[in-house]
Amino acid sequence: MNEGEMDAHLGYEPYEQAETTNSRNGKNKKKDSK
Repeated sequence: MNEGEMDAHLGYEPYEQAETTNSRNGKNKKKDSK
């Protein structure tokens, strides 16, 4: 999954602070992504 797909999947930009508990500078990755 590239950054564009990640942006679309998460619904926000990689470095945008989102109002979610799993957001850490928007650089977190799902553990089931592989």
